[in-house]
Amino acid sequence: MESNEEKSQPTKDEKLSYDQVSEEWNLPKPTLYAWVHRRQIPFIRMGKRLVRFSRRSIEQWVQERSVAPKAP
Repeated sequence: MESNEEKSQPTKDEKLSYDQVSEEWNLPKPTLYAWVHRRQIPFIRMGKRLVRFSRRSIEQWVQERSVAPKAP
């Protein structure tokens, strides 16, 4: 059982797979593959074919692309 102190500690930056990013951000995997190929999304190449995504980098990338609603 975790204490409150442990929960408030900053966690390590989690590395996510294509499946995890696809599910969490509701993005089709082919779109992710294309974005990685075109280097349009931050990713980490951990081997010749192994790609992971930094949770912090993806969250920041999404935040940078969010558009504020237009004033009425």
